[in-house]
Amino acid sequence: MIITETFEIWVNGELVIEEILSLDQANELAIEKKLQGKAGKENYVIVKEREAQFYNVSVYEECQAFGGHEEGGWYYTCAEPTGEQFFFQTEQEAEKFAKHLNAKFIGVKSEYHMGYGEHDGVDENGDGDDDYLMSGGKWGHGSYRAFVNVGYEAPCYPKEIPTYS
Repeated sequence: MIITETFEIWVNGELVIEEILSLDQANELAIEKKLQGKAGKENYVIVKEREAQFYNVSVYEECQAFGGHEEGGWYYTCAEPTGEQFFFQTEQEAEKFAKHLNAKFIGVKSEYHMGYGEHDGVDENGDGDDDYLMSGGKWGHGSYRAFVNVGYEAPCYPKEIPTYS
């Protein structure tokens, strides 16, 4: 489904049409209304863009990321979009589909993560050492989860890496 913008077309101060259209379609309709004589010389058609409301279901990979060395080390849950998105016109449709996907994801694991790579968590000799773990590095298997977002965006979370307090 391709989502476009919602346009309002006004003639003589009256809302004549309100549809989800492309900008070209809206302008064509406005010209058509003028040609049909619905707009007098002093009155004209105004095409006004309005934000379209729609929802996306985005698939995320959730992982545990290393937060810091305080208190023997701590981790936090983070999630990044995988790039898979599905678009819906209503929140109810999106929630229903996300619930369906999440039921399918139960027990499905993502690839195994080892921090930022082979240099994360090793000392200068290449030996494993937790004192060398880098903050934000993901560890272990992740899982998949679907979330509902408004519009096109599928933001990562958390927005900022948490700090120990």
